[in-house]
Amino acid sequence: MKEQSIQLSTRKFLSKKLIAKLATVASDGWPHVTPVWFFFDGSNFLVNTSKERIKFKNILRDPRVQLLIEDGYRYVLVKGYATVAENRDPYEDIKMLSVRYLGKKKGLKQYRDFYSKGNRVSIIIKPVKIISSL
Repeated sequence: MKEQSIQLSTRKFLSKKLIAKLATVASDGWPHVTPVWFFFDGSNFLVNTSKERIKFKNILRDPRVQLLIEDGYRYVLVKGYATVAENRDPYEDIKMLSVRYLGKKKGLKQYRDFYSKGNRVSIIIKPVKIISSL
């Protein structure tokens, strides 16, 4: 997806601290939906999780995902492919997401908790299609 194809109203909406719902394909073929923090860099979406989570195992098996970011009846729906971000530090990413969503003081405290548990991984979602109600 080209960066310039996303409208300004959609970009502003995606900069809000909204919780996204990430849908992955479970091993039985049914959707598996979980809430996630996200960051949009203008072309791709970043999420971070533990390697023990079902969503991570689902993505390794089948990279097709959908991400729903909504605020009442206003929403952005992303259909795309998820890949493990091998070239990123997952602990810097969870630190950035923690501060983004919780503020500096609480975010850094939460980050230390995530860091102490280990096994973090960053996931990049490359959109194939973005649908927006904005």
